[in-house]
Amino acid sequence: MKKIIAILVVFAMVATVAFAETTFGGSAEVRWSIAGGAPDIIRTSGAIDNAAFFLSGGNDEGTYGGMAKFVFGGHQPNPGRTWEVAPQWYKWDRVFAWWQPIPQLRVFLGFDGDGHFNTANLSRWGHHRMDRGIAVEDWDAGDYLLGNWDAFGLALMIRPIDGLAVNFAMNIPQSAAEYDATNGPLENLQVQASYGLDGVGTFIVTFKNSGQDRIGLTYQSAGFVDGLSFEVGGNYNLDNDIIYVGIGVHYNADVWGVRSRFFMQPNASFFYLKADIMPFFNFDFGTLFVNFRVLTVNSSTIGWHVNPYLRMPMGGHDFRVGLLLEDHNGDGTISWRLPVSMLVNF
Repeated sequence: MKKIIAILVVFAMVATVAFAETTFGGSAEVRWSIAGGAPDIIRTSGAIDNAAFFLSGGNDEGTYGGMAKFVFGGHQPNPGRTWEVAPQWYKWDRVFAWWQPIPQLRVFLGFDGDGHFNTANLSRWGHHRMDRGIAVEDWDAGDYLLGNWDAFGLALMIRPIDGLAVNFAMNIPQSAAEYDATNGPLENLQVQASYGLDGVGTFIVTFKNSGQDRIGLTYQSAGFVDGLSFEVGGNYNLDNDIIYVGIGVHYNADVWGVRSRFFMQPNASFFYLKADIMPFFNFDFGTLFVNFRVLTVNSSTIGWHVNPYLRMPMGGHDFRVGLLLEDHNGDGTISWRLPVSMLVNF
């Protein structure tokens, strides 16, 4: 680890000389599950969940730049259950370079774990505004509102006229084994076109070939009503003949509001539905969120969770404490967690 930090320091010094506009920063997050478990087991656990360092920079003209972000912690990347400690891991989370030879074209090469071309802005990251071990996120929202691309590869971002965007993305195998497993980059393509109209909203069409062919359509609303925003759409899987539908709706009335999201597969083997409805209340000291989730596990079983938590901003930093009660599988066994998260940015 000392060698890695030393390399980052050297990298920072070199980047500062190479690019006039260079940013260095990072974050550290620690979590403690004070108590939790199933009815017959109670335990406490903690972890350095995520610590990150990043460098970003570009030339004076704003036509060439990139980023490198290194992350390490006590949880596996994007686990299904973020409060369960997994073996230590570390990785390069964002490493890419971009070139914008003309204002209408940007060329991207590398990997961005935060993704590009996401259409599930309200129903994915925007619901909880990042998972801090207090809530259960829905990173699979991109399976319903199609578009997010976070693989290593090449992307062309074309903006020929105001309001119109065309994005081509191609996964590039990083090894011979990966090439053989995917039959090369031509079976990992994504093409997306979006057009935004003032006062109407944005329409996005996405085709994705990543093992299975999918075509999706998403509509993102304009500001029709103060405090209200929504997105609705879905995609059709050409290989298994299943329709995926996603909806995200946010309403903010300053002192209170509601965020909700719905994911459906209406023509699967049973009607699959996962819904989150989360009212929130703003106070001087922070915001109280209460998320209610229901999902159909099969044609006769329903899972659920109740997740109240308090988020207290600390001058650009973040403190959260919450309670999670859930029967995710609908089998009658209720698990619970009382977690705390502390996030510091620098």
